[in-house]
Amino acid sequence: MSNFVVRIKEENKVYLDQAESWARNHNYDPGSTNAFAHAYVSARFAADRGYNTALALGQGREIKTYIENLWTGDTRYSWDTYRDLWNNEFGRKV
Repeated sequence: MSNFVVRIKEENKVYLDQAESWARNHNYDPGSTNAFAHAYVSARFAADRGYNTALALGQGREIKTYIENLWTGDTRYSWDTYRDLWNNEFGRKV
């Protein structure tokens, strides 16, 4: 695994932990925590690595999940993908 990928994974974990901690401290329900986490992580990547990198990372992750679900025939979560993409976009624009 390249150093870049390792750093991105490490940064993602830090940002996600920060978002979940903040949401927990503000009594967010699970759905709101997920939405906030997507927006926060995308905002941090956009601020630290640029809009286009945040776009590629966020969309790549969601499209991968969507395709995996289609491949297995599990379409129950397809709307989650669209919500996640919207929250990622919101975060990149903050």
